[in-house]
Amino acid sequence: MAYYTVYWPQDWLDELRKSNDTGPVKVVFGSIHSRMPSIASIKEGDVVFPVSLLDRHLYIMARLEVTHKERAFDYCIRELGNPYRSLIPGGVVVKVSDTFFYAKDVSYKSLQSVPENLTMIIPGDKPHCKHQEPFNCCAEWAVWGRKWQCYPTAPHS
Repeated sequence: MAYYTVYWPQDWLDELRKSNDTGPVKVVFGSIHSRMPSIASIKEGDVVFPVSLLDRHLYIMARLEVTHKERAFDYCIRELGNPYRSLIPGGVVVKVSDTFFYAKDVSYKSLQSVPENLTMIIPGDKPHCKHQEPFNCCAEWAVWGRKWQCYPTAPHS
């Protein structure tokens, strides 16, 4: 078992407060950017601690024991009905509007221009907590589990 920390920036905590998302923490995402760094090395049995810096103090926001790891796209489609800002895997195209479709490295401006060999995803939101949405673009991995613990949030300044 290994222990990891992931940083939740202040603007993300503000979004969680605005949406009244006080936990429990069900998922933690990682991306290819420093704002949401990679969690590719995390595996089942590891423990993740989302942390944040508030008023020059480091706070542990939650504890999540990982029981599952999967592509962020797969988690978002299954649990949320929408890919949000997760990386779209090869072979998939997501309907963004009636005239715009987005795939891994290309976009299409009409349904007729979408190759037939791609799997079409038509998003539809399912009820969920705000923290279940990736807070940054290019979410690559999602880790989640059934054993979690939330800690009281830090005092507001």
